[in-house]
Amino acid sequence: MMNSLRVHIDSGRIPHALVIDGGTDEDRMKEALEFCASILCTSKGQKPCGTCPQCKKALENQHPDIISVVREKDRKTIGIQILRDMVEDSYVLPNDSDKKIYLIPHAEEIEPKNQNALLKTLEEPPAHATFILLCPSHSVLIGTILSRVSIFSLEEVSEVKKQDAEKANELAVQIANAIAKKDEAELVFVASAFDKNTDILEITLEALKLIIRDAVFAKAGRNEFISTSSESAKRLASALSNEQLVSLQKAISDIDFAISVHSNKNLTQTRLSSHLFGAIL
Repeated sequence: MMNSLRVHIDSGRIPHALVIDGGTDEDRMKEALEFCASILCTSKGQKPCGTCPQCKKALENQHPDIISVVREKDRKTIGIQILRDMVEDSYVLPNDSDKKIYLIPHAEEIEPKNQNALLKTLEEPPAHATFILLCPSHSVLIGTILSRVSIFSLEEVSEVKKQDAEKANELAVQIANAIAKKDEAELVFVASAFDKNTDILEITLEALKLIIRDAVFAKAGRNEFISTSSESAKRLASALSNEQLVSLQKAISDIDFAISVHSNKNLTQTRLSSHLFGAIL
């Protein structure tokens, strides 16, 4: 799942309406179903877990509370009545979970004049409903729709270069080790790397989250490592309490959310060290 969507899942701040654009039809659908699974997942840990019944049904697009909205076979566009039916149905409670998700795989097939039928519902949706619109480019949607949704582009995935990913993993390990040693000076020094390359900040935080997740599992005696450095995770597990590890997870989620909302990486990175070190005090 792309970093920007992961931030919202981890923070619990799920947009009630969003657009996923860019990539191919298959790319967008895969991303959307992973996001649906994350919303419906019943696991207490990382979401989606991929193993609970809700996740399995969502990832296979077989969940009764994921409703795909498509055009009639004999039409080239999604008709106004289909949209009105979707809006009406959204007020009916879910069948199998606490949420109901409406997935429009080809939002580009909604004519601009018909998009107006969605405005009121996207602005004030039922508490249990989430709307996901997929399209090649969000430019096909009218401005009043765009003002009511969060936009996530798959283009961000292709921008992550291999060398940036490798550098981010290296920095995440260095940050984790500095935290384990409770060495604030070393943490500040490592974080200074973002002064030269702000683009890898979000990737580094994603890698760091995985290390801390592994540390939580290691603390519980479970050797189920998914990060790039099980050794760093074990060091954190030995050095920190469960409460400190949870505080670290929250600190990273808060930084991630600040980036996604304000897009101010320079401001965020100056606070990175104090946020992370403060979480373990």
